[in-house]
Amino acid sequence: MATLIHGFRYNVLFCVSAGNHTHDLDISVSEESGSDELERKTLSAIDGDVRNRRLLSPAESINALTVGALHHDKSGDYIRDRRVDLLSTPGLASPISARGGGFNRSVKPEVLFPGGRQLFLAPVIGSQYKIAEIDKAPGQLVACPGVTLDRATYTRGTSNATALATRGAARCYNLLEELAAMYGIGNIADKNIPSLLKAMIVHSSRWDKEAEKSLSVLKTHNNSRIFKNIISKHLGYGSTNIDRVLICTEERATVLGYGELEQDKAHIYNLPLPAGLSGTTLWRGLVITLAWITPINVEHRKYRQAHLRFTPPLDELGVRRTEADWRAVQRGTVQHEVMSGNKALDFLDGEELSIRVECRADAANKISEGIPYAIAVTLEMDEGVPVSVYQEIRQKLGVAIQIKPQV
Repeated sequence: MATLIHGFRYNVLFCVSAGNHTHDLDISVSEESGSDELERKTLSAIDGDVRNRRLLSPAESINALTVGALHHDKSGDYIRDRRVDLLSTPGLASPISARGGGFNRSVKPEVLFPGGRQLFLAPVIGSQYKIAEIDKAPGQLVACPGVTLDRATYTRGTSNATALATRGAARCYNLLEELAAMYGIGNIADKNIPSLLKAMIVHSSRWDKEAEKSLSVLKTHNNSRIFKNIISKHLGYGSTNIDRVLICTEERATVLGYGELEQDKAHIYNLPLPAGLSGTTLWRGLVITLAWITPINVEHRKYRQAHLRFTPPLDELGVRRTEADWRAVQRGTVQHEVMSGNKALDFLDGEELSIRVECRADAANKISEGIPYAIAVTLEMDEGVPVSVYQEIRQKLGVAIQIKPQV
């Protein structure tokens, strides 16, 4: 844990598994009830026991990227025996993956990567489902020591998911090197790399719509106003598809930026708007992710010394927030905002979206050094629309996007 505390000092991004909870599940229903009923009862049982399924230390580290496990793998069909798959909807977290949130009710784990399908043993009597600890499919096939012919076995859990997250970070790093060479930037400073990698990984995360619908079983009259926070406990910022941030399409453009901010200073990023979007009621999506590594103050209840934030340009683009609660996203070291809408707006060719990134002290009277940060912005539209978002933005940018310092 001491190493994680000094992530800012050593300029390192740690990817930490959320942890696994292999408790029995009493879901008060037999397997004959059908997959939908099993899933509803399972989600209710996990949520009702969420206090015993919290993040395992050091997953609550404020600077680390915490990784949960998706209930997903590519192992295909399997021999059932007495084993039961309690979750049938893609995009849900594994039933053994630790649930959030993090310190100060921040969004944790931030991301979900595939961690293998974890099955349970159907009870002979009663409704107590026990975890099926077996080295057969389903799951993720990994190398293992031993005398088996193929020296491989099937495993599941958040450690598997974190291994995939670090692989995703390596792919993002390779892209950063390619972009730096393409735009003649030279080597990106080491102090900016951890924030860039964290921003890129989280930026590619979204709530799975089917999973969000399945979790609606947890909604009650008492929690309806804070239900987005309930979803965040189970999904974080959502399941991750690294290709979303590595690859642009004609209808989707992603811009990366980075810098260093001192206390009470700000940078303004100006993103050109495609002229073809003016006056239309076509659906458009806007995703903005801001990430940083903060020094910490262990003697202060807020812990986080540096708080960076941006205010999404909702009215300027005619969009609204659609996923995590706007207050929760500002409590950690990643602010990830997913927005969409189709409100018709008129603007002149050459107009821009302005995104202001500012830095203030949180658990300190004075921040003695600049805070490296990174920002990722994606503007997208439905496939097949008569607007080339990528080409218009690329042509207007010409070179790497410029930022304006603001006092």
